[in-house]
Amino acid sequence: MIKSKLNFSTIIWILFYVLLFSILLKNSFSYLDTDFGWHLKVGQEIWQTKQVPNLNYYNFPLVNTTWVDHEWLINTITYLLYNHFGYIILSLIFVCLPIFVWLYLKKQISQKFSANSAFLIMILQILGLLASLPHLGVRMQEINLLNLIFLLAIISRFNAKKNYLLLFSLWPLIFFWTCLHAGYLLGLGVLFFWIGVKFIEFIFWKYKKCKFLNFDNVLKFKQIAIFFLFSLSSFIFTFFTPYKTNLYSFLNGYRNSFYLTHIKEWLPQYYFPFNYWQHFYIALVVLAIVYSIAFYKKIGKVKLWNLAISAFFVFMSIKSARHFPILFIVSFELIFLFLYNFLDLSRVKIKKIFGQNIVIVKSFLIAAFLLVIVLQITQTKFTND
Repeated sequence: MIKSKLNFSTIIWILFYVLLFSILLKNSFSYLDTDFGWHLKVGQEIWQTKQVPNLNYYNFPLVNTTWVDHEWLINTITYLLYNHFGYIILSLIFVCLPIFVWLYLKKQISQKFSANSAFLIMILQILGLLASLPHLGVRMQEINLLNLIFLLAIISRFNAKKNYLLLFSLWPLIFFWTCLHAGYLLGLGVLFFWIGVKFIEFIFWKYKKCKFLNFDNVLKFKQIAIFFLFSLSSFIFTFFTPYKTNLYSFLNGYRNSFYLTHIKEWLPQYYFPFNYWQHFYIALVVLAIVYSIAFYKKIGKVKLWNLAISAFFVFMSIKSARHFPILFIVSFELIFLFLYNFLDLSRVKIKKIFGQNIVIVKSFLIAAFLLVIVLQITQTKFTND
């Protein structure tokens, strides 16, 4: 029987994610999403009638007009959870979604770097969480963060292993994402955006352009073409949902950009009220992009994909604050690599810095985590209805 040792590092990581959990839980009970009521009502209708709605009964100016509920599956799941278990269990489940995402980001970095990366990962993750809080809670859009992580994991493994069998998992992912939320368009966009980036990367590698780029995992044209075919077939799978070809009819409503300047969550970053956590993180991403290109000899070469996807979502999150959590996810590796190499953390010796006081420092960190966790839990206003 193998016994696992519960060392200081493990304890700190457990406390850290319990802290994030407590912050998210408090956030869930600090406000009620104004859309929550109609999500429950629509979910109830779907469950009782066993069919998706096609007419709008819930918006007075639009009564009896054609309507596509692009969140029909998650509305139904939300209704069933709330109806059987109440708001507390529903909140716990929605809190677990971003926790899983943050854990995945941590795992991806920890596999490649030494223990000296722990402190930097924690700082970046707490910063990303605090900046993302206005968009988290019992919100249907949270499912997009989870699905995006699954999609990025598939892309990353395919890029590393070149195993075409991995691409078959795109079909069920995109299909169920389509049933859960209109954010599946984000997934499709990322797929085709990745294809474009890998093609450009192939051209740069072939003609030996852009010396600041890391060409360790360049795909051949055939591999890019096969990935394109799987992406195209994933798009075709979106037409197998209950709404079939009518699924895309809701996009007509976005021709009117009124919502971009009148709905708080969709406001640009330069509209009041400002979220200074988001502004700071966006500035950090821009700095990482510029510095990685200009001073690559000092901090190492960077992947074109990390640069491109981060730059794109910097633009999207400035245009609309709603996209900030996506920016945090796609730019996490870029930001970490920039700061890790810039600060030269690989040479830092923690024990030498604190010397004989290391035991006191460890005790202080554990006590601090426990204190803040208790404060968060005691200040949370729990309610089941």
